[in-house]
Amino acid sequence: MIRYPKEKDGEYLVYYQGKLAGAVCDNCLFWKPSKTVWRLMPEADRAYLYEGFKTQIVVVVDVDNMELMAEALNAMYMELPEGKNRS
Repeated sequence: MIRYPKEKDGEYLVYYQGKLAGAVCDNCLFWKPSKTVWRLMPEADRAYLYEGFKTQIVVVVDVDNMELMAEALNAMYMELPEGKNRS
């Protein structure tokens, strides 16, 4: 399941099965960098979500390719850190 829990400063965080997978910002989709993402999208650009953001993340260009998006999410799930318990 993909969910967009809340808007934060004009960006939407993308969670997949409880793990933070990326963000949508300025009408662009960004994935967290992982081995799977680089394998599936080796030519993808890297960018910062905003000035001062510490980690470069992957800019996804082919967002209409549902097969690629599903494969990336399912494969990178195991590589993503567990979500933080915010209770």
